Amino acid sequence: MRLKVKDYIFDVSYSAPKNFPAYLKKHIRWSIEATLNALPASLMRKHLKKNQTHLLSVSILSKAQIKRLNSQYRGKNKATDVLSFSRLEGEQVFSIMTDIGDLLICAEIAREQVPIWENSYPEEIRRLTVHGLLHLFGYDHELSRKEEKRMFSLQEKILKSYL
Repeated sequence: MRLKVKDYIFDVSYSAPKNFPAYLKKHIRWSIEATLNALPASLMRKHLKKNQTHLLSVSILSKAQIKRLNSQYRGKNKATDVLSFSRLEGEQVFSIMTDIGDLLICAEIAREQVPIWENSYPEEIRRLTVHGLLHLFGYDHELSRKEEKRMFSLQEKILKSYL
C-alpha cells in the first residue's frame, strides 16, 4: 500500500496469514496514517526526506514466530504482542529509499488481550500498530517514567482520534 502523509511518501509492505481477517488491513492503514500525522515535524525531518519514498514492513505473525524472534533479538523467551525493528537508528546506508523498519504484530496475542484492555479486536490491532510504529521512530516506554508518559500520551491521543 502506498501512503502520502504530509510531504512524505511511504510504501508499506504487508503480509499476513490467510486466516487473518482482511478487513483489519484498513485498521492497520488508519493506524499508520494517524501515527505518521501525529509525529512531531522535527522528528519527521530528522529521519525522513520530503517527497522521497520510505519503506515500512508490517507482518502479522503467530505466537511461535514472534516468540522465536523475541528470544533471538531481545533475549526474552516468550511471545509478545508487537515487535519493532527500526532501521532509523544508527548509521544509515545510502539508499534511494529509506527503510524505516519492520513492525511485527502477533494476531493471537492481540485477540487474547481484547478482554484485558476492554476493547475490540480491531481496536487492539490499531493499538499495537500505533505502539509499534512509535517504537520505530525512537519512542521507548522502557527507558524512564518520563519517556513512558511521553509515549503513552501520544499513543492515546492517536487512538482517541479514530472516528
